Amino acid sequence: MLRLFLTLSLCFLSGLSNTASYAHSDLLFERLEVSIWPEYDRPDVLVMYTIYLPDATPLPAQLSLRIPPAAGQFSMLGVMMDGTLRNIAPQDYRTEIEENSLRVDFIARVPVIRLEYYDPGLSRLGVQRDFTYIWHGDYAVQTMNIQVQQPATATQMKISLKRDGQETDLSSGLPGLDGLLYFGTFIGDVKAGQSVQVKLSYLKPDDSLSINLQPVQPSQPITLQTPGRITLVQLLPWVLFTLIGFLLLGGIFWSWRGRHFLQKKRSAPFPQDPTDE
Repeated sequence: MLRLFLTLSLCFLSGLSNTASYAHSDLLFERLEVSIWPEYDRPDVLVMYTIYLPDATPLPAQLSLRIPPAAGQFSMLGVMMDGTLRNIAPQDYRTEIEENSLRVDFIARVPVIRLEYYDPGLSRLGVQRDFTYIWHGDYAVQTMNIQVQQPATATQMKISLKRDGQETDLSSGLPGLDGLLYFGTFIGDVKAGQSVQVKLSYLKPDDSLSINLQPVQPSQPITLQTPGRITLVQLLPWVLFTLIGFLLLGGIFWSWRGRHFLQKKRSAPFPQDPTDE
């Protein structure tokens, strides 16, 4: 029995290893979106991967991604199902510390995956901030996009992109709906094993977080169909009922007062004639 158990365990581990090897050699990403948000809701840098697998990818698929070991653990690992982001079940992932990275192995049962982690590698020297992000080329990517969010109170944001030994600068950002500046770049096709490096620097006079300085906004546009929203048409019957109620109460009160006044007047004595005395 023990020998059978050991044999099955070895087969399982071998299969997992072969699947991981298949993932790195044959699996590719149709699209990879990388978002880099420094000092957003933590003093660290929030890095978010949104991965789109090709429709022809056999599912479930075994994936393995590397993140900085200093991250300690990913903050979120999920899949997009029916427009909702759902966490991957604990039995469908595992993490392992390697020499220069933390490897996250997981099973994707749908083609859209989300991985987030916080990188504490943001350098602070007075008001100067510096950070370097590296995509190590774990998989081939057909289309890669990178987006960098400038912190709310930051100035003089400088971003350089290095690929194939060539370095380019991103000099202009566009304001988002939240009022923050976003710097984006289209990378395009990236081969497996090919690295992409993003260096960013900026000046920031305080330790405030961007999320604390954001105005309160509705999670969705407010329309007549928004749940919980009360319109004038919905209030009109209640206003009419209240008005009618006040009129009825007023009528009852004045009717009672009128009858009371007449009864009091009828019971009052007539003034006496002085000549009767």
